[in-house]
Amino acid sequence: MVCDVRERYRRELWDLRADEYSKKVTEIISALGEVDNVNEHGVYTKQEEVDLSSRKCAIKLSVAQGSDGLWRYGYLYRSNTSGAALPVNIFRKGHETRAAALKAAAREILERGRTLPKNAERTLIGYTKEMGQLSLF
Repeated sequence: MVCDVRERYRRELWDLRADEYSKKVTEIISALGEVDNVNEHGVYTKQEEVDLSSRKCAIKLSVAQGSDGLWRYGYLYRSNTSGAALPVNIFRKGHETRAAALKAAAREILERGRTLPKNAERTLIGYTKEMGQLSLF
């Protein structure tokens, strides 16, 4: 239910002008109770980072725990042929554990990064398997 509220807020922001946007984000941050660890854009300021970079590709996964206890993720990946960055923000779907959030971030990069170098792909696949095994304990 909380995820539905966050999704609704995200959609409300989509069409706003810049001056309306910052005012609305401030309202949403207060409504969600995410005041301490979030900047004026809804991005978490205290984040944990996992660096999976290699010689051919830079990959960084980030996670932050919201005031609701759920973990949200973001990432940065960059290679010679593609790249993307997604900040850890209050509008992302929450995950019960840190491991689940990191696993979701790695999966999303694998889905989006169609032209990742093979070694980066192997690193991410290995990482998701490793996180799956760790989350069993």
